[in-house]
Amino acid sequence: DRRQRGDCTYLFQGNRYNPGGGPYTARIIHDHIALLARHGIDTYLCNPQAQGNWWPSRRMPTVFDGYHKGDRDFCRGHLVCEGGKSDLENPAWVEAVLDTHVRMLDRYLELQEAGVDWVAECARACRQHGLASWLTIRMNDMHGCGNPESYFNAPIFRDPANRLKGRGIAAQCNYFAGLNYLRAPVREFMLGTIRELVEDYDFTGIELDWLRNPICCEPDATQAQIDQITAFHAEVRALTQAKAKITGRPYALGLRVPPAFDLLRSIGIDV
Repeated sequence: DRRQRGDCTYLFQGNRYNPGGGPYTARIIHDHIALLARHGIDTYLCNPQAQGNWWPSRRMPTVFDGYHKGDRDFCRGHLVCEGGKSDLENPAWVEAVLDTHVRMLDRYLELQEAGVDWVAECARACRQHGLASWLTIRMNDMHGCGNPESYFNAPIFRDPANRLKGRGIAAQCNYFAGLNYLRAPVREFMLGTIRELVEDYDFTGIELDWLRNPICCEPDATQAQIDQITAFHAEVRALTQAKAKITGRPYALGLRVPPAFDLLRSIGIDV
């Protein structure tokens, strides 16, 4: 496997990618892609969102909306998504986790303040170093499942009508209560996210990631509901075909799914 899948936060965590310290710059991204190329990676999958959008979008809401550097209270609603009751009652744990989130978000803002779009830089670096560059979109990420108000979540998730009923697996979260794609606002939000990334960025393909997590609509989906989800995928395909026509180059569309096709049909996805 000569692919590297880069999720929306890994370049901004810890000090691994900026060991010298100092402000974050585009050079960090280019050095990382160059390292991958030297080690034989030929395809890079850039994940610019989880449920909320982690890139400086010009059209869609982002996880940074309302955040300013060092704003610990902005991150506080996400704590219940990471720890149990005993953790939340431990001041040292709370402060350490808040430190981690603030430090990570500040790095994104450093790039934005410098006029750098990290997703565009990933695509540009891939071109320069001969890697195929793909987008990979998490279709129902649940990192913020413990609290709909967590900054990790898209604004539409705060409306209970847009959420699946799910089955709770822990006292503080309901990991299967994801976005309900039978709801028009959900489909419109996701299609808007995908449209901007396809139309405005220089990638060679896009993958819809239904493996993380395989939830779409309530089981057992009817044929009419399956048809509705299929029509949503057709709209994505139309975007990629339009992009290919503009650029004169193929624009690939892929699906990342679990090898359980009956399960997928039950939640509305007919591969």
